[in-house]
Amino acid sequence: MHRSFLRTAYSTVIRTGRKTRFQLSHAYPEDHYYNYIKLLLPWEHVFAYGRIVIVPYSRKSLVGGDICADFCSQVGLNFSQMQKVDDRYRSLDALQCEALRQLNLVLPDFADSLEGWRKAQALRRVVIKQLRTGPPLGSLLRPDELEAVQAMFCPFNDALAARYLPSGLPDDWLDVQIVESTVAPAEASKALGQALLQAASSGPRDVRPSATKAGRSLGLW
Repeated sequence: MHRSFLRTAYSTVIRTGRKTRFQLSHAYPEDHYYNYIKLLLPWEHVFAYGRIVIVPYSRKSLVGGDICADFCSQVGLNFSQMQKVDDRYRSLDALQCEALRQLNLVLPDFADSLEGWRKAQALRRVVIKQLRTGPPLGSLLRPDELEAVQAMFCPFNDALAARYLPSGLPDDWLDVQIVESTVAPAEASKALGQALLQAASSGPRDVRPSATKAGRSLGLW
């Protein structure tokens, strides 16, 4: 579960402008973001132990394969009466992450300019739609790194199970999914060049100049 969360967290920050490549060192047990025990204890302090419900995030185990439908089921809401939203924040794959990371190298940071970052976000959203698919995010971690993540968080997973999951961790909590495919930077650059070209020629008018500038700045055309 931590391995999956680590990869999807990387996909999320790439969507918002991160420029550096995926690094295993970014996850460590002292970080509340990755340590579920540290994450849950403040909630328990406010809402009480008995009100904490742990639901493993796995599309195959979610009601209807949808996190919104599953949440409604957990809290007793009628999902059919809810307004549906598109699945725009589904995790990127390994190729898309690397292509977008390369694009981020020439786009404004949030710290540099809020307006520039907002324009960059508009371009990123268009480019993501144009990017072709590649290997799954699982390819970001080598087998030895998968083992390292498991070992790092094992004591905290055990504590989590002891406190909140009397029946134990779900069977697929520690599943190791080995993905042999890798993404070469040149392959991602090619995919990015194609996506930027489409954005520059047929994307929304307000992103065409940014797409053209980015493609030229990266030397893709």
